[in-house]
This record gives sequence, structure tokens and C-alpha cells, in this order.
Amino acid sequence: MSANEQQLLATTSQMVSGQTSGVLAAGHLVNQGALCVKVCGRLVNIPPDAAWSLSLLGKHLATQLKMSGHTSLQFQDVAGRPIKGDQELAAALREGRHPLQASMTVLALREIEQKKSE
Repeated sequence: MSANEQQLLATTSQMVSGQTSGVLAAGHLVNQGALCVKVCGRLVNIPPDAAWSLSLLGKHLATQLKMSGHTSLQFQDVAGRPIKGDQELAAALREGRHPLQASMTVLALREIEQKKSE
């Protein structure tokens, strides 16, 4: 693991450590040490080790939502500002701009509509 990855993991772990289950703290819901992400109308718990990379976060969410690919998701902070990279993700977590929000990309929605019409 690179130094940058270690720093991102440490930042994420610090954001969710020391919190109690189901407590609203610093503007985000912490549930059993997990970061919550609002996606498809529900809150999904993300373990700290899956939240230090945008790619890992997407893969974890895609698995939980039974989606075919993690690239079908786009991320925003609590204010709706786009998160497009690991540094932006780390900054959002560090600055308390969560719960994060995930939504399907336009391309993913078009694919779903195309499959429905077939």
C-alpha cells in the first residue's frame, strides 16, 4: 500500500472510529463504525477499509446493490458537489461533507431503459 493510500485509509478510519452505533455525529450517520452513503433512496453502510478509494467505494456499493459495474455510479458530497477522485473523497470525509450521495450515471440509466425495451 502506497503512502497516499495509507493516508486516505487513516483519514477514513479516523472519520468513523470512536462513534457509537446509530448516532448522528458531525452531520453524518455512523452505524457500527461504518460510513453511510445515500444511494437509490436508502442509506448503505460502508466499512472504513472500502471508503478510502473511490474505486473501492464504487465496487462495494455495486456489490451491495447487485449492480453489474461500479462505473455506473457517480458520487457527490452532502451538498451535491461532485467527487471524481480519491483526493476529493478524502477531503469530503475529512471536512465532514457526508453522508455521501451516489447516483446512477446517465449512461447506466440509458442501458437499463434499452434492456427494458428489448
